Amino acid sequence: MNPLLLLSAHSLLNLESFVTLGFLLVLVRRAGNGVRVDQRKLSHWPVYFCLCLAVILIYWRVLGAPFLYDDYTHINDARNADWRLILAAFGPVERPPGLFFRPFGFLVYWINYLLAGPDPRVWHAVSLAFHAIDSCLIFALCRTLFLSFEGSLGAALLFAVTGAAVEPAAWIDARFDPMATGLVLASLLCVCRFRDTGRAGWLAAACLAGVAGFASKESAFCLPLLVGCLWIFGPASKRLFTAFLSVGIVAAAVFAYRYWALGGIGGYRGTAGDSNIESFSLVRMLNAVLVRDWTVLFFPVNWSGPVGWLLAVMLCLTPFVWALCVWRTQVSRRILLGAIAMTLCAALPVQHLLLIGVDLANTRYLYLLSVGWAILWGAVFTGLRTSWRWPAIGWMLALHLLIGQHNLGFWLEASEEARNVCVAFGETVKAMPNNAIVAGLPQRKNGAVFLANGFPECVEMNAGVAPGRVSMFGTPNFVWNAGTGRLEPVSNK
Repeated sequence: MNPLLLLSAHSLLNLESFVTLGFLLVLVRRAGNGVRVDQRKLSHWPVYFCLCLAVILIYWRVLGAPFLYDDYTHINDARNADWRLILAAFGPVERPPGLFFRPFGFLVYWINYLLAGPDPRVWHAVSLAFHAIDSCLIFALCRTLFLSFEGSLGAALLFAVTGAAVEPAAWIDARFDPMATGLVLASLLCVCRFRDTGRAGWLAAACLAGVAGFASKESAFCLPLLVGCLWIFGPASKRLFTAFLSVGIVAAAVFAYRYWALGGIGGYRGTAGDSNIESFSLVRMLNAVLVRDWTVLFFPVNWSGPVGWLLAVMLCLTPFVWALCVWRTQVSRRILLGAIAMTLCAALPVQHLLLIGVDLANTRYLYLLSVGWAILWGAVFTGLRTSWRWPAIGWMLALHLLIGQHNLGFWLEASEEARNVCVAFGETVKAMPNNAIVAGLPQRKNGAVFLANGFPECVEMNAGVAPGRVSMFGTPNFVWNAGTGRLEPVSNK
């Protein structure tokens, strides 16, 4: 029997879960007091430079990719926006209930358009800048949480290259997640500074960053719980309780305002009109929070297509590498439990969206969860001896670099194909005397978003078709043919 047959999408998902949960359980069982960490003040700027350079080297191909899916809608909205519309986004929706309350995120979109116009290269560069900044903040937080310099660097690099970050790095519309995560990390760092200095200015800065995060994406509302997790890392203090109480009150106030502004809790809605967050299932929640999200964090492979032989071999060997890491590391129990708690707390606001399949669609919801996952690996790296530490860091970086490049290929292919479809269809529309109404456009292609949203704007921007000539509402005269990968005229027969 060919051992690579074990790498099929369905069987490996179960095998991944077994390996991941086994690794975590043994790691917790063997955790102790950890090793003594050198807390000398070293310059962080060379590390920040290396992290930014790593993001550029990993994702440079994204800079030449076209817009995709909702990107076209947001770019078009930013083009037509002004100060009045931007300020109105901070108020109540005209027709409640609304879906999302992300006015700060859309403000950043508008500023981006004012600076870059419709140039996708600049838009992608800004998205990668957010990911690079988040990686730098991960390093700073790890050092604040008493991880070693090498362990902190390994954690930050792993966060930068993980295959779970491909969707928010390659898709501009998923920028809300890196934005919210960066603001949450900034708030946590300010809380730590308040804990150490007692200066009220740091607490005010933490609350302000939190408000911006809450107004960027809903996942940021886990911030008070993450502040509470700092108690696990230690040292506990009354200042941490003050920070927890302050950030919690601010979060509650913003959530109440958000509820009023949206006319409800918000979120995607089902066919019956109910919000999907209200459709709670205990079994689904436990599966998502305790199994599925951990599995995808540790094995973020898109199984929509075959992996290369090198990645396949590394995936087969990785459980043995992890076993060696568990055997040789002296992990701090406090840091390990704190990292696990942060991951679980970050999962709660999006638990209803975490049942991610083998095509890794919607891995943007794991972006904030990756913070705790990276800290966990930083704790493992910190507990390893120097002779084991760098080989372990190198293996994990090589593994996730290969996974990331594999996953990125699907997104680059989808964006290029979507643009080509829009260009070809635009030429068809130009030759028509009447307008086009399309139907049946696919939502995704190999886990990447594809055509179903933003298609009229895509045709307009890529083919120069006048606005309004392409619509997705009404009786269609063109339908998508999955076999040919084209929009074809509706038969009159």
